[in-house]
Amino acid sequence: MAHWDSYDYPQDSPKVKITFGPQRKGPPVVAFLGRLEQPEQPGPMNPAYLEEVKGPWASEEEARTVLNLRAEQLIHHRKL
Repeated sequence: MAHWDSYDYPQDSPKVKITFGPQRKGPPVVAFLGRLEQPEQPGPMNPAYLEEVKGPWASEEEARTVLNLRAEQLIHHRKL
């Protein structure tokens, strides 16, 4: 099973956590973008993540490029 490490974005002033989902064969095909400060009790009114992004990605480098761009858009749109 492939496993790619979660990371905070942007690196110099983190606002979003990017977490890759597990996959039995090949690289992960889903990632979750969420707030750094996670709620104690996730639920419909207080989700643990803000957005789900689906791959597939050829490499972790490609995934990070796509997800960083999406995180930048999310930060701007939600004024995080």
